[in-house]
Amino acid sequence: MKYKIKKSNLVILAFITIVVLYITTGGELAHILKVIQEVNPFWLLIAIACIMLYWFFSACTLFIMLRAYDDHIKLADIFKLTLSTQFFNGITPFASGGQPFQIYILKKHSNMELSSITSASMHNFIVYQTVLVAMGTIAVLVKYIFNIFPTNPTSLNYLTIAGFTLNIVVISAMIIIAVSPKLTKSILEKIYALIRFTPFTKKLSYIMIKTNHTVEEFHKDILVLMSDKKMYFKVLALNVIKMLSYYAVAYFICLSVGFDTINIIQALVASAYIMLVTSVVPLPGASGGAEAGFLVFFGAFVVGAKATAIMLLWRLTTYYIGLFIGMLTFYLGYRSPSTD
Repeated sequence: MKYKIKKSNLVILAFITIVVLYITTGGELAHILKVIQEVNPFWLLIAIACIMLYWFFSACTLFIMLRAYDDHIKLADIFKLTLSTQFFNGITPFASGGQPFQIYILKKHSNMELSSITSASMHNFIVYQTVLVAMGTIAVLVKYIFNIFPTNPTSLNYLTIAGFTLNIVVISAMIIIAVSPKLTKSILEKIYALIRFTPFTKKLSYIMIKTNHTVEEFHKDILVLMSDKKMYFKVLALNVIKMLSYYAVAYFICLSVGFDTINIIQALVASAYIMLVTSVVPLPGASGGAEAGFLVFFGAFVVGAKATAIMLLWRLTTYYIGLFIGMLTFYLGYRSPSTD
């Protein structure tokens, strides 16, 4: 197995984590630890169960897409892959490392063509992004109708708009590439022009022929997926449940520290806002932005050491547990003993 992890990413992530913890805890560390020590384990386990459901439904959506090309693929294998993906998403800017990792592993461990794998992965991502934006839009409407965050800073409104814009641009770009072979080939021709005078020149003709063939097969595979409306409805529905599971984590974390004056709608809306804001943070795991966004949006309901404790537990549940489990799954499930 030659899919390697850059140690520099781990060093940067550790440094960012230490800095963020130092800034967010401030002079309230003793009070924060006191709150965490009194956590109700029942509600904390419910929160962890929610994030596990998020991972499970993430696996289900990809599994359904891949089944269009391979009837023999197993959900258990895709769930293992999804867990490993949490690690690669967590250590790369904009969570950009997960999808290439998935494509690499599926190509190595399945009989599917690269074009089919790429098509399924891209379509799965497009549906996810579409649901993310749709649920973010609902959250914004609910926020303005019920005035859920009357004191949130104008700067966060700008970040929310930036999050919307970025996600819509990403969705639009991927859809255009998916349905337009001519545009895809035009982009590839520009890339070929850039590498024409590099050491890869000798292999350029072979690369062009191979890639153009893959692009043609990719667009055929796209048409196969687009023709199955029932499958799309399933994936859309599962993505909605998946996102609700993720958004509900913060609510149960609040209950775990004894903060029960927040209701489930407020928690879901606040979490949806956080997802939109963190999508524009380029650091691994949206570090800094996720913590700041959480404290601002949930700061409408809870303040002080309890707010910071809730944020730390939420971050542990939604990010660091996935990072650790993903790392273990990757090393135990995909790396051979002889790999450095």
